[in-house]
Amino acid sequence: LDRLFKARDSAVQSLAFREYLAAAKHQRMVRKRALRLATAVVFGLLEDTLRCWKQLSLTQKAERETELAQTMAANAESENRRLREEVASLLARLNERSAVLESREEEVIVLREAYEEVRRGKDAATRDLEKARAGWEESELA
Repeated sequence: LDRLFKARDSAVQSLAFREYLAAAKHQRMVRKRALRLATAVVFGLLEDTLRCWKQLSLTQKAERETELAQTMAANAESENRRLREEVASLLARLNERSAVLESREEEVIVLREAYEEVRRGKDAATRDLEKARAGWEESELA
């Protein structure tokens, strides 16, 4: 009977040991699965983090480019305003000079007309003088 109890205890222990081994094997499989899942989650999070950093970097770059473009646009607007003022100033000077030139052209026309009148008068006076000299020479000869 004692042997029977020992055999039964031995069988129970053997069965318990087998169950323990099966449970340990199952637990290792569960741990491996959990580790794989955790690894996948961590790598997924790392990928998401890298993607976010990249997006943040692109966003910051776009913001810097936008600020640069705004600065360039403001500078261009300022330069455009300055050039408009300069063109307006040059047009005003051109109009003044054009008015002066027109008045001088009128003076030239008046002076030319006066010169023509003086020349005609001189020509007439020269003809009269030649006629008078010719008349005088004829009277001296006669």
